[in-house]
Amino acid sequence: IRDKLDTHTRGNVITNYYDSQSCVVLPEALGVAGAICLGDGWETWFETEEAGLKTKPAASPGTESGCCAVSSCWNGTICVADQIQEASLETQYGKRCIAGDWITASPKKTWTRANLGFCAQESSCLVNPDTGEAEFNGQPQEYFNNNIPQCIYDEQYIGPFYCENGNWGSRTKLIALQLLDFLEINYPTDYDLFCGNYDEFLNFYGYEAFPGGGAVSSYIGDACSNPEIDGCVNEYVNEFCGIKYGPTVGFGVSLNIPIDDPNSFLKALGKDPDFCDGAKSSTNGYYNICGDGIFYNHNTESLIYLPIGSLGAANAQQLLSARGPILTNKLNEVITFAEGRVWTLSEAIIDKLYGGTNQFRKIYYAKHDGQELFAFLEEAQGVYIDETTSFPPANYMGLHYSDFSVIDIFGTDACNLIQNLFVGLDWQQCLYDAGEMHYAVVYLTTDSLGQQVSASWSDFTSKLRP
Repeated sequence: IRDKLDTHTRGNVITNYYDSQSCVVLPEALGVAGAICLGDGWETWFETEEAGLKTKPAASPGTESGCCAVSSCWNGTICVADQIQEASLETQYGKRCIAGDWITASPKKTWTRANLGFCAQESSCLVNPDTGEAEFNGQPQEYFNNNIPQCIYDEQYIGPFYCENGNWGSRTKLIALQLLDFLEINYPTDYDLFCGNYDEFLNFYGYEAFPGGGAVSSYIGDACSNPEIDGCVNEYVNEFCGIKYGPTVGFGVSLNIPIDDPNSFLKALGKDPDFCDGAKSSTNGYYNICGDGIFYNHNTESLIYLPIGSLGAANAQQLLSARGPILTNKLNEVITFAEGRVWTLSEAIIDKLYGGTNQFRKIYYAKHDGQELFAFLEEAQGVYIDETTSFPPANYMGLHYSDFSVIDIFGTDACNLIQNLFVGLDWQQCLYDAGEMHYAVVYLTTDSLGQQVSASWSDFTSKLRP
């Protein structure tokens, strides 16, 4: 090997076979007697094993290979340590070093879309790139012990937030899709679906489900003051989704404590915490019957109550595939309207806000004899135009109502009614024409007038009587 060049020094590897000072020994080679980095890889003498050293391609095509430890990567100049436990935005030509290989990666957003970072797997979801710890990755239950993971894996969840193949969806959305599956099969032209906070969904929750059982509100638990901003979640349950089909009303909710907990939401329904033990033992990903119209999905820890009817056998992935397009198609109608209007906000902000919608924790969808009404509200969502340019957290709403007429006694149509209600709200667009109504609005979380829009969510949706 005397005529070979050291890749790093560009000099002859050895001028004197026994002169160890003639060869530069890299840090990665310490403990490996006589290891040297040649253009075609590690080469050793006195020992035959490479002991964890390996030739590595550079991150940039056309750059000469180098030699690094098995778990490291060569960037063309130095060895880069394994980034599998890092969530930072550091990349090399759009790639990250994961377990010794350069992996093409795209930045991920937290569930508020306010922070960017990376996860080791593209199918994982980013929880917190700043205070999250890699040792808790894939352990969502640790979040409630104040041990915050950087990332969780596909199909795992924290509170309402569900990891959907690398993107944040929600368990509320999954409940909505299960209920839509039931409605589309059994009542395809006449139903209402509404998802929102418990105080938007329930008319009264101070009653006792059974003597001495305490108020129903005690099985809902305390709500966070700012769930999306603070990163916390409600104590016992998340958003409710209610449906009306014919004269019957049903609902669903996801749980943040075990269904057999002493404070189980089952007690709000007048049932003991062990009522769903049979359904809890199933891991098929379906809603399994507990009895008396109560169904439970143990994989997503969600409960649905239907006084009449039964649920089809479908797991989360099947529902996302079969019924997810219902929400996606309706969302695209809103996006088409929003992107076709002239805003004082930049087109990029509108595109990123509306185009990034996937949680659907507050939605309304109704069909009645040809009428079709769809609306959603997203709250405290950040916007990144690129990795360095962001927009403050904002709330935004979109709706599209077809074959729909709202005109007051003075002849004022729905759009004028809304815009008269929210005079001074800069970022809103409305169009009402021949029974078709489109509305889109964006407002900062700090906007007091905008908060009136959030407070009017039920007025826009569940309180309508189309």
